[in-house]
Amino acid sequence: MEILVFLLVFLIQLSSGKILSYLIFALLSLMILIKYGKIKYKTIFFFILFLLLILNLIEPMLIFNSLVRYELIWISLGIFGIFLSTHENMSNTRVYRILKSIFYSGLSGASFIFILSSLNIFIPSLNHEHYAGIRWVGGFDGPNEFSAFYVLILSIGLGLYISKHINVSMMIYSIIIIVPSVYFSYSRGSLFMFFTLIIVFIIVHIKNTKHRVLITSIYTGVLAFLFVLVKKNNLIENFMNVRSRASSRTPLLEASISMFLDKPIFGNGLGAFSLLSIVSNDSPHNDYLYILTAGGIIGLTILLCFYLYPFFISLFYRNYASIFFFITFYFSGFFFNNIVRGRISFLFWLIFGIMAALTLRRREHNGYSKTNIGKRDRE
Repeated sequence: MEILVFLLVFLIQLSSGKILSYLIFALLSLMILIKYGKIKYKTIFFFILFLLLILNLIEPMLIFNSLVRYELIWISLGIFGIFLSTHENMSNTRVYRILKSIFYSGLSGASFIFILSSLNIFIPSLNHEHYAGIRWVGGFDGPNEFSAFYVLILSIGLGLYISKHINVSMMIYSIIIIVPSVYFSYSRGSLFMFFTLIIVFIIVHIKNTKHRVLITSIYTGVLAFLFVLVKKNNLIENFMNVRSRASSRTPLLEASISMFLDKPIFGNGLGAFSLLSIVSNDSPHNDYLYILTAGGIIGLTILLCFYLYPFFISLFYRNYASIFFFITFYFSGFFFNNIVRGRISFLFWLIFGIMAALTLRRREHNGYSKTNIGKRDRE
């Protein structure tokens, strides 16, 4: 399974690998369902909930629009995530192995794309030319998706470091490769994601170490050094100059609120924002606003159930790799339409299925009792 996951995540990062990744994800989930899967009440509940979400998002009058069909294809990745959640023999140890496979695959792809982009080498089947001549996109459809994907990969890596599943050298290497890639995408949302991730990481690391004064001093020194480096090289000014022509998101917010108030309960359906809103844009660049306009309060409530369930499982097992991932993913939803845009949706439903395969009862079977719930898993 780990090999297929590695291949899946690596192919996602290539410009010609999206469809093949989709097929591998389908194959992997079906293999799990047939070979290791066990249909449980949880699975039935997920399936019914997902079916309700799809039915709620479909507007019959818009179903023949190509954009709507495209978004339905990527939302259907949720079915594969539910199939993965049927894995009967999933343990927290196995989860960490899979998460490491995702991290190493993402980091391998990031390193490869970093070299190509730095040297201005563009191979159509692997990576695209820089957007607007300057913003890195790698093999992704745009700079926002490119940078958000690698911030999510970094979130897994930092969580693995906290859990002592990778060493400090690997953590530093991942930062050296990913942070410049995020910066050169010139994505405001991804930078906010990155800073949020770093704040959470530092707080958790200090909380979990025995040498709090030393670690706090080290982070203070590193942050001070980086501040001077950024200031001296005018990195903030350069970033703002590149984004000076970026359009405001305020019209998108106003259009979303207007459409939501028009049909607040069931929404207007997928594709309605692009076809019916007063602005000329496919989406509001916000997962939560987009689902509110498409599926109303009911659609957003159902989606949040899928968002929050694996996060609670992650908290229960103290799996920092998935905790950091989900926190970063939730935050990214305020800046992008991840759930209907392919690559990042892949990551979410893949990790959703892995974490949802774990159960609260499984931890007690592994020697844990109610009195030690919340302590670090020592499998």
